[in-house]
Amino acid sequence: MRAPVPHIEPVEIPEGALLRLAGLYPDRYPALLDSAASGALSQTTLLAALPRGSLRMDAQGVVRADGEVRTPAGQGGFLAGLDAAWREARALGTSSAPTASLPFTGGWSVYLGYELALE
Repeated sequence: MRAPVPHIEPVEIPEGALLRLAGLYPDRYPALLDSAASGALSQTTLLAALPRGSLRMDAQGVVRADGEVRTPAGQGGFLAGLDAAWREARALGTSSAPTASLPFTGGWSVYLGYELALE
């Protein structure tokens, strides 16, 4: 038996409310993608919430997943660590099934800084 699809209704959110929420609780809401477009595409804002983990490279080039060393400095860099983490998550089947009525139902939020080009 399939789980029922939730009924989703658009809501009006006061301007700046999600930005304030993300600013107050950055560990809970690590990414906000707020549409600046006009027209049909301007109807969607994505607020990433309750992350299951993080992958970061420190100034010495060590890649850590939730604080534990994933890739030592000089051994593949951030992209190698990201690829390994993605493959691991995919093998575990941790992705959620898409919901047709929503533009995004979960996944990865990835920020790559300009410094990555130096790697």
